[in-house]
Amino acid sequence: MEPQVVETRSPLQVRQWNEVPAVQPRTYDAVVLGGGLASCGAALVIARAGFSVAILEETHMVGGQATAAGVSAFDITFRYDEAINDHGLWGEIVDRLMRVYRDELRRPLNVGHYNDVSITPNVVVVERVLTEMLEEAGVEVLRNTSVESVEFDGADFREVATSAGRIMAQLVLDGTELGLVAEQARAARFVGNELVAGGKAASSQSRIQDITYTCTIRLYPEGIPSDLRITTPPPGYEKYAEDFRVHFPPDGVTDPQLRKQGPVGFAGYRAAPDLASDNSWVGSDWHAVTRTNLNYRNDTHTSAAYLYDPSVRDETDRAALYATLSIIYYLQNELSSNWAPCTDEGYADGPDHPALRLVSPEYHSVVRHFPLTPYIRESVRIAGVQTLTGKHIKRSINGQIALWNVHSIATGTYPPDLHGGREPRDFESHLEETIADKPARWREGPFSIPLGCLVPVELDGYIALEKNISASRIAAAACRLHPSAVGIGQAGGTLAVASLVRGVAPRQVPPAIVQWLLARAGALITPLSIAGVSPREQRYAAIAFAMARAKVPWTVGKSATGEQCMVADLSEAEKGGSGAQDYVKLWLGAKTSQREGLCAWIDGERADAPNVG
Repeated sequence: MEPQVVETRSPLQVRQWNEVPAVQPRTYDAVVLGGGLASCGAALVIARAGFSVAILEETHMVGGQATAAGVSAFDITFRYDEAINDHGLWGEIVDRLMRVYRDELRRPLNVGHYNDVSITPNVVVVERVLTEMLEEAGVEVLRNTSVESVEFDGADFREVATSAGRIMAQLVLDGTELGLVAEQARAARFVGNELVAGGKAASSQSRIQDITYTCTIRLYPEGIPSDLRITTPPPGYEKYAEDFRVHFPPDGVTDPQLRKQGPVGFAGYRAAPDLASDNSWVGSDWHAVTRTNLNYRNDTHTSAAYLYDPSVRDETDRAALYATLSIIYYLQNELSSNWAPCTDEGYADGPDHPALRLVSPEYHSVVRHFPLTPYIRESVRIAGVQTLTGKHIKRSINGQIALWNVHSIATGTYPPDLHGGREPRDFESHLEETIADKPARWREGPFSIPLGCLVPVELDGYIALEKNISASRIAAAACRLHPSAVGIGQAGGTLAVASLVRGVAPRQVPPAIVQWLLARAGALITPLSIAGVSPREQRYAAIAFAMARAKVPWTVGKSATGEQCMVADLSEAEKGGSGAQDYVKLWLGAKTSQREGLCAWIDGERADAPNVG
């Protein structure tokens, strides 16, 4: 398979990236704030069910942390490949990415994390796949659009004021990176270690997780282009340089996080396919890496004020930008290597780059190829009908299944990976949570995310997505992975559809309705994949529903590939869940037959990908 060097940006992307919506009033069934992974997942579900929906995204890219923030190397727990990658919308996204790299780019996608089972696509390709999926579904994406205010009439959502005009909808879904709706609506919410009562302003100064301004860089074989070379040490460089000399030495270093020896040893961690070259490799061949993402040794500390104070946010983002510029300066000047930012990931191709106003003009030619936003690991979180905590996701050993909640609508597998904010005072005493609730060692395994975490206790017409769900700091740190975000988004979109069909508030939708609709769409609502049945089979919905809700006994076994899976009497499970479809249709009511495509969506039918999404 000869790698192909082709134009990475599609005409559809380039056109949409530069569209600035006209200022005019708009009305939809649902509006999704933020264009992150969860937002894309929710909007796809709503549109495929036949409802009108718009995404509002302030940058020119959709995909959030996987694109605009530059974290395109998917952090996944590799022992759950079948459970994660074979189900629901996430499985559809991965499948489409695989096809692009296999059939068009003709190069491997498993190029990072020092192993051969990684999934580390390029930002521009992830954004392309999401853009195409949203276009095909009929989702209206208002890019380059800022949210000015979110207005409620009492507890009921009314409209959103934006740079593109006022937007009315029955439902608002918050997929922003900061938890915008809960903060602007002054709903009861978690901000850092503080529970802020409804109607009150946040004031917490506790530590939250660090932010990171990543950057995708490549080795330029003919030398660094002049506009990508940094000749002046960025502000604060000497503060960082001592650490760089330890972790990025000329001969590399082996450290507890498995960075490898040699001058490109650091690069294998977040490697990405080098689309500007015919060079290709797989993850274990890390010494051949010529493109990687700087998401290592450049975390920037911040406080909860980052989430509600724009001046603190600007100050922190500026420091984060200079930290990453310092790494590039170090690589270019102290190591005399030809690493510099990539210019083909799409960051410089929109109408404006938000980071330029934060740095000195002498760095603009470099920073214009940086991600559009920092990687934000922690946001404002709603106080929900249910709150997920560290105790709920506790796994004492690797591979253990946490105590299962029968109202689960998405499955996480990641440990609570806290980047900062680990001191005793940083945890939520009002949730009776302490540092003891965070395992001292890496502990991964399936845990449940209940439907109640997406629904606030106070607001109606509002659904939380992304990192904004009701969770403690420890639990939220385990939910921020790409697959979990998409799973939460698919569940939030499904909840929105049920709410719109029945004409009730999201809090009035029974978990069983959402669970069965998700199972019908091939989503993972159980701890593991189920042995002997594919999520694309018609009987999967009944079986998964029965097993998720503990209607039949099951044990943990091994699949043909050796992965953990659930083993049960499938006939008994199918029988146990057989009545759910009639219950769902009865609950949704006669209105389901009045909307074109809705009945087919409920029955799991789609022409291009049966029983998926």
